[in-house]
Amino acid sequence: MPEERDAFRFTTKVGEQGRITIPVRVLQAAKLGVDDYATFEVLPSVDLSLEGEQATSHEFEVKQRLAEAKEIGDNTFNAYLPMWMKNFRANLDLIPKDAFSLKAVKDVEKGRKAIVVGGGPSLKEKTDWDSLRTFDGAILATNKALAPLLKEGVVPTMVLTLDGLPEVMKSFEDPIVEQYREKIDYLGPTVTDPAVTKFVLSWAKKCVWGNPHMPSSEESSAWNLNLILELFNGLELLRHGGNVGTMGWLVAKHLGCNPIALIGFDMCFHPDPSWTREQAIGYEYYYSPLNNEMMALDSAFKAYLSILSDVTDMGWQEGVATVNMTPVGALNSSRLYPNITLTDYISKDAPRIIEESKKERDEGIALMMKLIQDIRDAAKPIFRQDL
Repeated sequence: MPEERDAFRFTTKVGEQGRITIPVRVLQAAKLGVDDYATFEVLPSVDLSLEGEQATSHEFEVKQRLAEAKEIGDNTFNAYLPMWMKNFRANLDLIPKDAFSLKAVKDVEKGRKAIVVGGGPSLKEKTDWDSLRTFDGAILATNKALAPLLKEGVVPTMVLTLDGLPEVMKSFEDPIVEQYREKIDYLGPTVTDPAVTKFVLSWAKKCVWGNPHMPSSEESSAWNLNLILELFNGLELLRHGGNVGTMGWLVAKHLGCNPIALIGFDMCFHPDPSWTREQAIGYEYYYSPLNNEMMALDSAFKAYLSILSDVTDMGWQEGVATVNMTPVGALNSSRLYPNITLTDYISKDAPRIIEESKKERDEGIALMMKLIQDIRDAAKPIFRQDL
């Protein structure tokens, strides 16, 4: 059997159906003969002249998801920037000049356990409310989770918003919210809808503001927008990851919390027989034997998962543990998020949770890497001389 050459790196663009074209000069540089074969590591490319035979990139799926995430981010930025700037201008007259900035809450919850609460359907359907009422750590609620929590007698430490659309105000219009005036802190961006801004300023115990982090790469036409916003109001950048759930994790880390648990983070749809054919098209489907669960993910959910995984991975590198308490959905079936029950999260001390979850995550990643390698090995071509 011919000896396999070492991995050879070159840049190219991914074409239709994930196929790439290997330039002739690359084949020549690799000194490949007719009966030789090699592993190619494909890197992102700028414009490049391509020639020669075609091959499939093993990294196509990863590249495709990254591209989808970037596309969603770019489309969102381009579509909403005019509204954000209109809201920002209106809020300059509403948000006090001496408003609390992110500096004011840095590490104020240092060393405490935190729960970030998303608004997924499992929150209402599957949460152990009796246990959650006894939790004495920091609870950060996304705006959609606020009313469901309050109706169950769970008062969050802080409620968060991110979206600048007027629809966010619906989260505060439930009568139960009014009963907790001046009892809950608020944290959000300076581009919220003015109606939301006026409400939280009169309702929250304390309001904390930050300018939303805008795309700042050299490729972005708004590369200097972050600086301009700060010059207007003197507030720090609020990193958010593009959705309020990821922002909740980033805020919990900013507060100094460790570990951080996620609940109400379904991060998927659950198809059922009522779905029409038109409704079902456009999703990727996954089966989780853990709960005998079918999950449907669209491009937005895949992008949110990718971003959330990136930020929590950076957290692990800094010693901040992230665990999942959502009993269904994408995080529950992922090896990247150690699962823990709410009862165990409350009863165990933080160092023990961090130690046990790190071990579980490391074992999960090792298994994932083995499975990926097994799949790649199974996909290698079988030559006549191998038989």
